[in-house]
Amino acid sequence: MNTSTLLMAICLAITMLIAGSQAKSVFYPGIGKFDSHDFYDAKYRPFTDLFVPVSPEQADVEFLLYTRENWHDVDKLSWNDTEQIKNSHFDPKKPTKFYTHGYIDSVKFGPYMEEMKDEYLEIEDINFIVVDWSRANGPIYGQAVVNTRVVGAMIAIQIQQFIKIKGGSLDDFHLLGHSLGSHVSANAGKFLKGQLGRITGLDPAGPYFEHLPAEARLWHTDAKFVDAIHTDARLNYDNLGLGMEETCGHIDFYPNSGSDQPGCTEDRLGFILNNIFLGIRTMVACSHQRAVDFYMDSLAHKNEIPKAFACSSYNDYVAGKCMDCKDDGSGCAILGPRALEYYKENLSHLGHGQKFYLGTAEHKPYLGYQYLLRIKMASSGGNHHDDRGSITIKFNDKNGNTIDTEFGGKNGQKLEEISNKVFRLVEELYSTAPKEVRTQLARDRFISSLNHELRVALFNSQGTSNLKTLTDAKNLAIAIESSSNYTNDSNIQGKVISEDKHKSNKWCSFHNSSSHSTENCRQANKSTKDGGVGFEPVSPEDADVEFLLYTRENWHDVDKIDWNDIDQIKESHYDPTKPTKFYTHGFIDSIKFGPYMEKMKDQHLELDDINFIIVDWSRANGPIYGQAVANTRTVGEMIATLIQQFIQYKGGNLTNFHLLGHSLGAHVSGFAGKALKGELGRITGFDPAGPAFQGEDPEDRLWHTDAKFVDAIHTDAIGDMGNLGLGMEETCGHIDFFPNDGRDQPGCTEDRLSILFKDLFSAIRTLVTCSHQRSVDFYMDALAHKHEVPKAFACDNYDDFLDGKCMDCKEDGSGCAIMGPRAYEYYKENLAHLGHGQRFYLATAEHPPYLGYQYLVRITIADDGPGHHDDRGSITIKFNDKHGNTIDTEFGGNDVYYLGETYSEIYVTEMDPTDITSLVFHWSHGLNILHTKMFVDSIEIDALSSHTSDSKSKPEVMKFCNDELKREGVVNGRDIYLKRC
Repeated sequence: MNTSTLLMAICLAITMLIAGSQAKSVFYPGIGKFDSHDFYDAKYRPFTDLFVPVSPEQADVEFLLYTRENWHDVDKLSWNDTEQIKNSHFDPKKPTKFYTHGYIDSVKFGPYMEEMKDEYLEIEDINFIVVDWSRANGPIYGQAVVNTRVVGAMIAIQIQQFIKIKGGSLDDFHLLGHSLGSHVSANAGKFLKGQLGRITGLDPAGPYFEHLPAEARLWHTDAKFVDAIHTDARLNYDNLGLGMEETCGHIDFYPNSGSDQPGCTEDRLGFILNNIFLGIRTMVACSHQRAVDFYMDSLAHKNEIPKAFACSSYNDYVAGKCMDCKDDGSGCAILGPRALEYYKENLSHLGHGQKFYLGTAEHKPYLGYQYLLRIKMASSGGNHHDDRGSITIKFNDKNGNTIDTEFGGKNGQKLEEISNKVFRLVEELYSTAPKEVRTQLARDRFISSLNHELRVALFNSQGTSNLKTLTDAKNLAIAIESSSNYTNDSNIQGKVISEDKHKSNKWCSFHNSSSHSTENCRQANKSTKDGGVGFEPVSPEDADVEFLLYTRENWHDVDKIDWNDIDQIKESHYDPTKPTKFYTHGFIDSIKFGPYMEKMKDQHLELDDINFIIVDWSRANGPIYGQAVANTRTVGEMIATLIQQFIQYKGGNLTNFHLLGHSLGAHVSGFAGKALKGELGRITGFDPAGPAFQGEDPEDRLWHTDAKFVDAIHTDAIGDMGNLGLGMEETCGHIDFFPNDGRDQPGCTEDRLSILFKDLFSAIRTLVTCSHQRSVDFYMDALAHKHEVPKAFACDNYDDFLDGKCMDCKEDGSGCAIMGPRAYEYYKENLAHLGHGQRFYLATAEHPPYLGYQYLVRITIADDGPGHHDDRGSITIKFNDKHGNTIDTEFGGNDVYYLGETYSEIYVTEMDPTDITSLVFHWSHGLNILHTKMFVDSIEIDALSSHTSDSKSKPEVMKFCNDELKREGVVNGRDIYLKRC
């Protein structure tokens, strides 16, 4: 099953799990009536009878208008707001483009939308409008599908209002849409009776639209000219693409057959060096997104004509059977903006549903020069029928460039392959640089300025690595930085970087105006400049953080508080007599995508009467990781200021505040603590983010001095290059918990099909950040299962913990701590001699509940005499408790057990080890006929945690006996029953 198949299976599974709805109708004035049975089809659109479109108010679509006059100062237009339209920069004399994104996409998560806007405004003086319908496009796929009708109608009415108030003509409107956005555009066109100038579908969504009537999907009658680019078509059941295979326009482009795009099956590790949403797209929707990539490439590289050829099949195209453009030009079309030329030239005989094929490159620029190479084999006569082996061809051009290619198996190799590979490597490196550096112009000029020798050198040394290691990335950076000696224009790079260094620092201006120390401002510059991140923190206004306050008095009626709004603070439900907890999420997370946050709030309020505040900084936490890292300082300062305002206007003291943060949120909490001089009561870091923080100075990351007590749970620690974890391996608190060694959490490498039963964003977390998220899961598990004590043991390393060498809690209790809310007990009990950086280890289960009872099972193999050195085979043990429960387990991962040695295994189950009354021991050695018995000296269980244990109690040691084990031995395949003794 490929990743596109998996993603769509997730979406459909979620839709299928929605139940309890009945058929119903809704009517929205000015838009129309909608019925849940509209276009329902048991085979091609199942379960949509459970949904009706949301209202325009619920859809809450935002129209973002850009022109050359307000290129960087967007006009945000609400739907049908005539005053906003009157005051907007919309110019009826200019062409207008609408871009509508697809399923679960958003302006925030789609930086390509801003790039598309920039590309268009550079080449054409137009009105460019991004349609942000992210409040109505997921996560339930079936609901998003039916919502396309309302959103399409809203676009149509907005267009009518533009024309009515400002002027213009429907002919001047061109609607572009990706995935579901294609069908949104279609519904707008249907509402306007097909009078729009043009609609372009970028891989129109296939599921729930393929095979349905024209009224239900994009169709050639929806505008005067409709073109579509198909890149992820479903061709068979092994390829459940996200796009449509059927034609839907006057002309339909099928690059690379319209499915399985080149470059989308390569090593996925490359996405780590890009922003995370590009990475997720690469993993789950690469071919689907290629339609957008190709269209944007045609804007950026207009000199390379992406000519496509009308053909009955892709195989005929590859065989060179369709290379006739015909006298009237109807045999060829140009993919992208220039497809309109085909419409103009063939208007008198315009048909529909013609398939056009072309090839593309694997990497940017995708739309290069295409050529077909034919080799005809000569006949040498006689009995010689074939030649065997491989063919390579070297191409030389007049500029001194050369390409070595393998012939066969690949088509459309570009004559400029060396330049393209260097371009791709530089682009991947630049993707982590400041926005000022990452401009198309600066990048293109830099690439073009590299002379031939340097290009070849880079190609030979790095061109095939795809940046598989961070070392390669650093080496490439050095090579590029030193290349200034080779450039024809030495001012290109220096000018751009110089502009970045002299930007005004809005964050420092905010910081210096606050009551906190200016030291953090200096450190911000140190971290973001010298540390290599390359970004300055945004201002509080740009961060636009929202604080969501819940108490038992307003459990389901949140108080939304701005960080420095005194009136909101005074009128809030905040109670200074109660403890207060802040939870801050991590990189690219959000309240919308993190339902676990609401669950955490509910768990806390059920257990304690507290103030619980969620810090939603989703407008400042991505998608560029470097910028989010820099912004942690701003958000931390804002939290600190809000806490001070609470105390000033409502009362309370700093020791009653407990900050919890996941990933980047852990460092946000750390910066809040630094701003408050370490006087906060407690900070808990859930797998504090490692990249850009590991190895940094304490002032640049979470540290034990940031609060009176700091604890951290590490679950995805950075290791060697084989383990590019998202968390920190270094300690940062007074005590640091490392469950399962702090990396590669149990259950995170299991069959991914289990994610079908999760919501979409939980599924993405499982695919991408499972171990990283486990720290939150463990903490919430500790809240939900307080009777099962997640005791952890101070130890030098995980191997010693597994071997049972660290099971002494010590008389003062400093050798043990309880992970989760009760970790605070360690602080109170060890206040007089509290150190920092102590590692505590424990084990967890693979599935919820994760924090079960831990126990260590030790088996000592008896020595049964000379000449016999080891026993081979596998051991299984069945545990029986006094309540009649049983558990079957495999012991260890060993195939060989040496005589006289002791072997141990830690189990985590829901069975309290102190309740175990007996064991069933089973040994199987397969076909080994030399040794038919295993002799066992002893079996012991150390109850590391039980319902009666606490952080100070020593593990209870239980022995299980059966004289046969040592005297008679265990016969292959036979069960031996042992009682507690």
